[in-house]
Amino acid sequence: MTMENNHPALDYFTEGYSCSEAIAAAYAPTLGLDRQTAVRIATGFGGGMAQGKTCGAITAACMVLGLRESSGVAGDAYSRDKVYLLVQEFSQRFAKRCGGTRCRELLAINGIDINKPEQMKNLRQNGPCFEMVKAAARILDEVCEEEF
Repeated sequence: MTMENNHPALDYFTEGYSCSEAIAAAYAPTLGLDRQTAVRIATGFGGGMAQGKTCGAITAACMVLGLRESSGVAGDAYSRDKVYLLVQEFSQRFAKRCGGTRCRELLAINGIDINKPEQMKNLRQNGPCFEMVKAAARILDEVCEEEF
């Protein structure tokens, strides 16, 4: 089962937004955020928090799930636990589908060394980052549609 390349997150990514920015921008309207605010919140999470750590598409998906499901009320264990469950489910599916969750490792699986700028040039269209954004958007849609 493949997702067509017509998800708004993919459009934002190919326009030049980072992985985290693209996911945040795509879901902003459904969360009551304007695109610019969502992008500004997500910017520091791209490229695995600019260090090759957890993939920015994952961290942005976690933000989306929190904004979508958390009550924002201190001590509301029910909504916090629901967010945690959704984040765990999302992360497990992403790792299974993509081979991991860390930016540096996901790129390495695809023969890309994050420390070599010449290898980082073509990640926007049909490269590994494009595929990670696609996977994150697909899994996020799936998790949001299911009942937990």
